Amino acid sequence: MRRVPVIKGKIRGTGLTAFTIWVKKIWDDEELPQSFRDLLKASAYKLNHLFEKYIADVRERVSMFQATSRAKRDTLQRAMADQMRPGYEAAMRHTGNGMMAKQTKEISAHAAAIGHEMFETVRDSLEKQLAGDIKQVSSDIARLWADPNIGCGTLIRGEMTRLSNRLCAKKVKRKTSASISNETKDQLSGAISAWRSEWYRVFIRLPVATGPLEEFEEVEPAKKAVKMEDVTAG
Repeated sequence: MRRVPVIKGKIRGTGLTAFTIWVKKIWDDEELPQSFRDLLKASAYKLNHLFEKYIADVRERVSMFQATSRAKRDTLQRAMADQMRPGYEAAMRHTGNGMMAKQTKEISAHAAAIGHEMFETVRDSLEKQLAGDIKQVSSDIARLWADPNIGCGTLIRGEMTRLSNRLCAKKVKRKTSASISNETKDQLSGAISAWRSEWYRVFIRLPVATGPLEEFEEVEPAKKAVKMEDVTAG
């Protein structure tokens, strides 16, 4: 089993290596649209930032676990002191010549009598506490990744979804623009046809033509010039 400081020191390097491999697999996945992969490459710094934040949060949580674990030393020392108290109290009752030897012998005898059971009890209690703490650390680290609101995995998925939606929106916009353009052309064509029809009715009633109108060559010329007085009379 590795010591916690060793594990903590390897978190960033190991995590970034795995993350970089994962991102590169997406970049190289030819089943994904090239436009999406290009956008993802352009936004790589955002994904990197999110993952670096996740690594920092994980390291901070491991540091908290280390601090909590160190604090258990005091609890263990108090537990063993309580177990050894009867031996100390018995030793203190020895006085006179050879007091130190008698006290040492008393404490040694008490330790020999309860030592094995004492260490087993303290060890079992410590293992139980550490197992609970490690389980909580594991749960907290998992939540740092999977929390539905602020988890790193959730935010990365959200960023990738945003890029995908951005591409879809561009496609829809292009299709919509093309549709509007065609519709506008049809409307303009209809308006021009109607305008030409109305203009012809006006044109044939003009008093004098000043010259050919090249823009309206398709319009048949009037067979008979109409005089102003004829228009007035009409």
